Amino acid sequence: MRAVCSPEPSHPWRGRLRICVPVSFGQYVVAPALSTWLKLYPGLEIELKLTDRHVDMTAERYDLAVMLGEVPDSRLVARALPAHRFLTVAAPAYLQKHGALETPQDLEQHICLRYVMANSGQFRPWTFSRNGQHYSHFPIGPLASDHATVLLALAEGGQGLLQAPYYVVAAALDAGRLLPVLIDYESIGAPLAVVYEKTRQASVRTQLAVEFLLSLGRSLERS
Repeated sequence: MRAVCSPEPSHPWRGRLRICVPVSFGQYVVAPALSTWLKLYPGLEIELKLTDRHVDMTAERYDLAVMLGEVPDSRLVARALPAHRFLTVAAPAYLQKHGALETPQDLEQHICLRYVMANSGQFRPWTFSRNGQHYSHFPIGPLASDHATVLLALAEGGQGLLQAPYYVVAAALDAGRLLPVLIDYESIGAPLAVVYEKTRQASVRTQLAVEFLLSLGRSLERS
């Protein structure tokens, strides 16, 4: 007697998704989690673009993106991600040579590694807050880059102080290659949001990816 095979259930998530995320967020947060997520949804294809600039969702044909700062297009749906902490760090050798810091004002006497913001081309200011007081420092130093990984390597090499998202520096801190400074001050990065075109709200693939990115944001908030 021949067995009757029932048809496989449909998988509305099958197909390709083009996703664009900031470089550090993609490298240190999204990429490590992708393999586990994709096992849940066989047939889903991901094209992941890493850039810190604001992309044109329509012209560049992205299904969704994570954007830094204010979302520039009112035609996009924006789902806010939790604020992510920044840490200010330095290599032990740097601190041994140049001394410890007690307040953000001490940064004026130190070498800082500067991050170049993709959308403006300007150097990102370092921010600090404590007891309701807010401080900004415009870093000074001979080295700058638009990639956090480059600045991380320079910091580990003792070339200066670095302020970066904590997920960028976490492994180096755990290994003792970097040490936190100004730990009594809080530093919060620019807002992040998951964005997509309003016409894609009904897409199962898009909504799955939105929830995936939001869950990553919530996990960072708990770290």
